[in-house]
Amino acid sequence: MWCGERGGPASFRCLCVWRGGEAPMDQAIVDFASIKTLVVDDEPFSLSIVVRILRDLRFSAILDAPNGQKALDLYEEGKAPDVSIIDFNMPGLNGLQVLKAVRTGRTRLPRDHRILMLTGNADFGLVQAAIALDVDSFIAKPASKMILSARLEKVLAEPPELKPVEEYEAVDIEAVNRRFLGHDPLGTPRTAAPVEDKADYQIRRVALEALQPGVLVARNILSPSGDLLIRRGTALTERFIRRLKELQDVLNLQSLEILVPAKKEPR
Repeated sequence: MWCGERGGPASFRCLCVWRGGEAPMDQAIVDFASIKTLVVDDEPFSLSIVVRILRDLRFSAILDAPNGQKALDLYEEGKAPDVSIIDFNMPGLNGLQVLKAVRTGRTRLPRDHRILMLTGNADFGLVQAAIALDVDSFIAKPASKMILSARLEKVLAEPPELKPVEEYEAVDIEAVNRRFLGHDPLGTPRTAAPVEDKADYQIRRVALEALQPGVLVARNILSPSGDLLIRRGTALTERFIRRLKELQDVLNLQSLEILVPAKKEPR
């Protein structure tokens, strides 16, 4: 069981989690019936799919909003959910802007409010900015019941991660916003450029599931549309690896080429 203070002593919450074995077949790891959820998406069809899945998962209180500004309005009206599922690409305030507003304390929500981001985009800037703002999880569109349930269980069962406000304030999301509005093309190479081989390193392909924190990416990784996702030489953190696994279907990415120390022959 994880307990934490959510927005003040009056909203202290405990989330019950099964440990030491699997939960009963007819019960989720987290009791979804006690969780209030907000879904934010400007596409009515996509929003309706997520809401229907949440109802199937027995969420009892589900709010929805058509854009980021309406989500902030609901936050300010005191209709605070326990978790928000927010689309990235929306007119007006998008998902990154809402995420940054929460993490920097510009809403009535606690700064560690759980936020899952819906996205169909595999863009380096978006992924990097969202991770820097401690997004709790990515959900690739279209959402499925199995994936959404698993992500929510994991997010709600784990203690939140939170950094000082000034670190979140320093995250530049405007370049990402300009690019998706079409005013700032990325201009990255359309083919991956190999890292120059060095005598003390070798390039090895490793399955995404086997990646370890700290490894260096050997080649530029491109999205299916040809945009740069991960720059060569990037050191992967544990959090970044988790987010990559969540987006592997969108990215069509099952493995990465990494740099590993070369075995030195004994003299």
